[in-house]
Amino acid sequence: MPDVVYSVAFSPFHWIDSLIAVGMRCRITILSCKITDDDSGEENANFDILRDFNHGCRVQAIAWSPQTTLTLIPKSIKFATAGGDRKIRVFSSDLKNDDTVQHVEGHSDYINDLAFDPQTGEQLASVSDDHTCCVWSPEGNLVARLFLTSPGMSVRWHTEEVYKLLVAEKKGVIRFYNIGTQQPVMSLECTNRPLLSADWSPANSLRVGCVAGSDWFLWDTSISSQPLEQRTAHIERGVTFSFAHSHRELFATRGLPENQIKVSNRNLAQTILSATLNEGSGLSWHCRLPLLAAGGDREVVLWKIETT
Repeated sequence: MPDVVYSVAFSPFHWIDSLIAVGMRCRITILSCKITDDDSGEENANFDILRDFNHGCRVQAIAWSPQTTLTLIPKSIKFATAGGDRKIRVFSSDLKNDDTVQHVEGHSDYINDLAFDPQTGEQLASVSDDHTCCVWSPEGNLVARLFLTSPGMSVRWHTEEVYKLLVAEKKGVIRFYNIGTQQPVMSLECTNRPLLSADWSPANSLRVGCVAGSDWFLWDTSISSQPLEQRTAHIERGVTFSFAHSHRELFATRGLPENQIKVSNRNLAQTILSATLNEGSGLSWHCRLPLLAAGGDREVVLWKIETT
């Protein structure tokens, strides 16, 4: 990588599970990640660069669209980014000569996260420091604006019921909205501040997690709105929280000091990986394998996580 990696995103969709997007200071690189076995039986990750895109500013967040396909002709990739200039960019490419970028404007402050609806990709949700969550049409028109009580830090769609949206706020509140009515249907609260990242488990839609202050929190929404568990994540502050796709009890956090990355397995009640990186940000899990990617100083670092 030619620059510090600020955002990294494996595709969350099985039909394009080899794709990974890497966001840097002024560019996006799309890679194909292939896992192979060597003669000793060890697994190795091999990366091929598929496309580079000029971005013009720092890449804050990346979201893959389910409309991406590599099996049809022409091939088509589609993803969106949140830029440091407070704009959303939606990129489309056939990986040959036809590249387009659509600029979506409407937020008045930094955009912290965004996500396509996972079934059709016809809606894109974003959250911002401007205390709003916005839902956009494929044409970039505003479909809904949810007014929050503090900066929006994370946004996630339900994997099956795409009218349900999770929005996490910096003051420690996580709300679930019905996009049809634009009304909250449930909320969770944690006692720590600030909440900087939350996730909705792709392997278990009843499980929600976040980092707030120095701790991580887990909820089972079928049991209670109170946290199922709370533990110290990072001495100073947790910055990122991410559930694994391939294992129901596996999750990762990133935080301060020392840009520390930890992986925990709730079944084992222990931290199974602890590592530090000099620079960079972002965490992302492979959608089929227990592989964790993190942005570093001109590199993407991968770990294979043992689950037993």
